[in-house]
Amino acid sequence: MRAARKLLASQGVQIEKQNELLLLESKVSFGLKNLRELDAEEKTQLRNAVAAAMRETAAIKAANEVLKKNQVTFWKKFKWMVIGGAAGIVAGSLLINK
Repeated sequence: MRAARKLLASQGVQIEKQNELLLLESKVSFGLKNLRELDAEEKTQLRNAVAAAMRETAAIKAANEVLKKNQVTFWKKFKWMVIGGAAGIVAGSLLINK
């Protein structure tokens, strides 16, 4: 009887340890699932940040192109002077001939 009681007591301890192991395993699997979800969220946030940075870069490039197009260069000034001089000659010749 004593041996049977010891055997039952040790089996009770084994059952308790098995339950603890199952609980621990479920906690670990739940933690891994949460970790995967966090990784997915971080990836989504990184993708959004990269997309925003690319949009900002494209906007800066477009603004730069507009500024370059509207920039006054030596050749543009020269062209305006030539056109102004030609207009002045035409206006002067029209006023003198009248």
